[in-house]
Amino acid sequence: MIHTTNQSKAAAGRRSQPLSERAYAQLKAMILSNELQGGRYMLEDEVNELVGMSRTPLRAALAKLKNEGLITIIPRRGIRIMTVTLDDLFEIYSLLEAVEALAVEVLVKADNHAATGAILVGLVGEMDAALKDNQLDTWAAAYSLFHRTLVGQTGMKRVEKLAENLLDQSHRVRIFTLRMREKPLNVNASQRALAEAIRDGNLDGALQTNKRHAQKRLEEIAAIFERFSLKEL
Repeated sequence: MIHTTNQSKAAAGRRSQPLSERAYAQLKAMILSNELQGGRYMLEDEVNELVGMSRTPLRAALAKLKNEGLITIIPRRGIRIMTVTLDDLFEIYSLLEAVEALAVEVLVKADNHAATGAILVGLVGEMDAALKDNQLDTWAAAYSLFHRTLVGQTGMKRVEKLAENLLDQSHRVRIFTLRMREKPLNVNASQRALAEAIRDGNLDGALQTNKRHAQKRLEEIAAIFERFSLKEL
């Protein structure tokens, strides 16, 4: 009964959203999951039919997606889903490393670092459980939540907004390449070490772990691009 009530509240919440926000959320979810893959062109009528909305709210949604770097708008024609190249990823991951290093420093120096670290350790537990059950998509969602929480716990809204966009871009690639690599047990170990360093107030250890993880992330993606002769995603 409670489950049904929660579902009803969620559905009511979606219905109460402005149409442009509903269109934005739907299209963004499809892009980040690669249901709408990079490089795809879509006529405006095709996008209208997909979201079932008129042009006015849809255009507001598309403008927002364009500002986030997820699409380009072709005037009087439609849209193109943005691709991600290896050069793009080097830029994305380098920026993300810097943003997260700032977040790590803020969290470690905060009085509540032990509580924050414990929250992050708990999220790594969710990542461990997902891998144990071979639920890779669930793991990817938990990994994304770990990094959004890492930045979100700083309380710095501008930094959080910047990180959100970078994490969205990297999530697209993670989902695309998830089954092209070995089971990410090493990633879980790295994130656990980071969470524990934050919990223990170990700034040098946390920063070093964050840097090694960022470097490993780039190396793995570059290897996948080379192995599968990929130019863009």
